[in-house]
Amino acid sequence: MKVLSPNISGLIAIFFWASSALIVVNTGDIPPMLLTALAAFIGFLFCVLYWIAKGQAISKKFEMSKRAYALGIFGITGYITLWLAGLKLAPAFEANTLNYMWPLLLVVFSARVDRTKITSFQLIGLCFGLVGSFFIFQRYGFSQEYSAQNMLGLLLAFGGAVIWAIYSSLTKIVHFESDRVGIFLLITSIFAAILSVAFEDHAMINVHDLSVLAIVLLGATRVSFVFWDNAMKHGDRALLGSLSYLVPVFSVLLLAIFTNVSWSWSNSLGAGLIVCGCLISNHQKLSDLIKNLNTKN
Repeated sequence: MKVLSPNISGLIAIFFWASSALIVVNTGDIPPMLLTALAAFIGFLFCVLYWIAKGQAISKKFEMSKRAYALGIFGITGYITLWLAGLKLAPAFEANTLNYMWPLLLVVFSARVDRTKITSFQLIGLCFGLVGSFFIFQRYGFSQEYSAQNMLGLLLAFGGAVIWAIYSSLTKIVHFESDRVGIFLLITSIFAAILSVAFEDHAMINVHDLSVLAIVLLGATRVSFVFWDNAMKHGDRALLGSLSYLVPVFSVLLLAIFTNVSWSWSNSLGAGLIVCGCLISNHQKLSDLIKNLNTKN
């Protein structure tokens, strides 16, 4: 994955994630753990094709330290499992938005790991992003009622956010090549398949052409974890973390355009606050970029 610069890798991952919720809602009535198993395995196959194209031995990819396996299983397996389960058990809009609070957590966790201080601009931007996410989350207003299943789904979605923020902040200090994330996708697939066989009912599954296409596309987007790992190891984590605030905005836009999710005043306010938070967090970087452009001109 060194063909791409780390920051570009991160942007590609962000683009994939912005489209994931739309893909998931088109997978039909496939149970969450079965969907997780299928998508993760397809993602693993894409990694296998990459290894074969590079002439690399697949067996060598399993040679990692215990720390790498612990972090990879915790981060990749834990996040994918909780995210998809949350998206299936709760309304997709709310679960997806709540899950994408991880960029806000990443800014804080990364600062702790890197032993750097959170700047005042980052702190203000983080607050804008948090409030913006809250308004997007409340598209029905403050009286929306949720079932026990919905609440479980929302809890799982937020748990996935915490796990992914921790993984993203720690992967820089735990050594393994980014393309070995494919191994963790395989482990995720096996783990989810076991849970699916043990706890899910497969008798009523109705598979159609659109759901098959959605599963394949979802599997393809799992390669985003490889790109993101490369970005977190070698790229600007503060920049990418703040740009990730935009994921719920684009994700919500796609859901509003292609599904029956309606756009409301709270969506507009939330989106505006998140964009402002992104700009404020990257105030210094944007200022430096403008100066460089002016110098060249």
